[in-house]
Amino acid sequence: MTTPAILSLFTGIGGIELGFAEADYGHVIATYEVWPAARNVLRSQFPDVAHHHDVAELTDFHGAEIVTAGFPCTDLSQAGRTTGIDGIASGLVRRVLDTLSIERPRWLLLENVPNMLHLGVGQAIYEIVGSLQSHGYTWAYRVIDSRSFGLAQRRRRVYLLASTDHDPGTVLFGEDAGPVTYKVTSRSDAFGFSWTEGNPQGSDDCPRSESTRCMARRSRGRIRDRHPVDPCRRGTPGLPGGVDVGRAFS
Repeated sequence: MTTPAILSLFTGIGGIELGFAEADYGHVIATYEVWPAARNVLRSQFPDVAHHHDVAELTDFHGAEIVTAGFPCTDLSQAGRTTGIDGIASGLVRRVLDTLSIERPRWLLLENVPNMLHLGVGQAIYEIVGSLQSHGYTWAYRVIDSRSFGLAQRRRRVYLLASTDHDPGTVLFGEDAGPVTYKVTSRSDAFGFSWTEGNPQGSDDCPRSESTRCMARRSRGRIRDRHPVDPCRRGTPGLPGGVDVGRAFS
């Protein structure tokens, strides 16, 4: 049975790839990792895989169906430089986004710290999802805590999943959301920007072509509140309206 090829960027010691292996889904064809100590671990864990040094040298996605990229949080973390993706380390995600113009993998998985959603009134997430939409991707993100999976550590991270031909919301939200058995009421301007979101679909006062910009603008007045928005929304490019998927996750 043929399994999807996975290209791992900013691999570290391969934690995301271990998850794919334990799920018996996909096989790693190449890694990119700049830290020598981590590359030593990768050579041991993936002895038959090509190991590359620096994402800055990336020119294509090696024909992979799945690309994983837990890019550096150095400039996005509250404990870091807080320069956002204009920083030299976290800004390497732009190399990944630029490469989408050359090759579009079916799936792209990005991971980083939750502060990415808030820093600079959401500038980083605004730029990332804007680039994904411009390349024809449907996307969704969710903040997940590692302790929810039995690890004795509170480690909240944003996982953003994008696809060229699939609704990533069914992967990130499906099992938890379940059927909606209560009446959902929402404001027309509630997008859940800081917690979980999918391709915004626009409204009467915010056309779909401008909806990402409107989403960021509307969020500015709510960033400091940090209250979950109910419901969250996601959608598919080209379809009118949003799809209510239940309560927002954090």
